[in-house]
Amino acid sequence: MTAASWSTASVCEPASGEIESGDRVIVRRAGDELLVAVVDALGHGPKAALVATQAQLFLESLPWPSALTSEEVIAGLAQALHMSRGAAAMVSIVRGAQLDGCGVGNVELRAVNASVPLLNF
Repeated sequence: MTAASWSTASVCEPASGEIESGDRVIVRRAGDELLVAVVDALGHGPKAALVATQAQLFLESLPWPSALTSEEVIAGLAQALHMSRGAAAMVSIVRGAQLDGCGVGNVELRAVNASVPLLNF
């Protein structure tokens, strides 16, 4: 399965009683390269939404396609959010038939109708 054949869907809803969500899903596709990032800013409401927006802006500013690994993207994201309240995040990069993923915090990768071998550090 190549990056061009992948489909994505996402829904980010604010926590109960809030009007803004601290969650973001960023999808970038170029040729046979796909980046999918899930960001869950700590907390809820406007302050979490601000952090999630910072993360989104960082991820959207990366040159794409890119030779970066998912680990390098996560490290850059951590630096970009250094002075914020922080976030859990998962970055998956598909290049051709290869998947490279890195996550920090309470996020996970789920595959439907496929198996994804994982290596935990």
